[in-house]
Amino acid sequence: MSLAGLSVMVVEDHGFQRRMALRLLTEMGIGVLSEASDGHSALQLLGSSLQTPDVLVIDLDMPGMDGIEFIGHVAQRRLARAVVVASALDPALLNTVQTMARAYGLRVLGSVEKPLTRDKLTAVLTGYDDALHARDVDEVVEVSLPAIREALERDQITPWFQPQVDFANGKPVAVEALARWVRPDGNVVLPLNFIPLIESEGLVGALTDHMLTQACRWKRRWELQGLWLKVAINVSPQILSDETAADRYQRIAHEQGVDPRDVILWRSPRAR
Repeated sequence: MSLAGLSVMVVEDHGFQRRMALRLLTEMGIGVLSEASDGHSALQLLGSSLQTPDVLVIDLDMPGMDGIEFIGHVAQRRLARAVVVASALDPALLNTVQTMARAYGLRVLGSVEKPLTRDKLTAVLTGYDDALHARDVDEVVEVSLPAIREALERDQITPWFQPQVDFANGKPVAVEALARWVRPDGNVVLPLNFIPLIESEGLVGALTDHMLTQACRWKRRWELQGLWLKVAINVSPQILSDETAADRYQRIAHEQGVDPRDVILWRSPRAR
């Protein structure tokens, strides 16, 4: 696909920088352009649009909903085909966010350090076709309940850790544990392919216990190496009706040698 065939949305809170990005993309011959000044308005536009943009160019440091949170929503709702991360933040932090976006299951064309230039944008956008023709990380995979039970028993469903970064200094302060099913053949199954079945078959508690146990084990290893990070686990709303859950989670943390106060349970519409 030529650049003229691409549709691109720029999500940037700074008016001048947003207009500059749109001007550069227009000069490059991008076919369809749209814009949003923050994450909330971008989600509204994407949710009401009949056509999914090919690429989102996302600023990280936005008020209200920062770029990292926005990327999570985009991935969960499958609102774009690919993303470009743009920011004036430290390049090391950009690379961290780029890795995080891939962990969410998004195609990432690259990260671009501000100020944006035509050459920088051209370099990442010309990789769009290659990204689409690569093996999809979010392709739909058929799974069965026995296979999921076996995956839990054999520790094939494991936490992949997404860093939570302090924007003031670029240092990680916590990690979010994302469930990924790594099959014996090395292929990775994303949550969208197995979480719905787990929820419908009443295995949410088993998955949460499993993820919490593994995440606490990793946290303890990091502590022994002098790395102190809080750990966050996404939990299904179904868990909230389980009166025994809180005591059980505290017990799991204690059994793994972790202070329960360093473990955060996030209520999520769907576990990730």
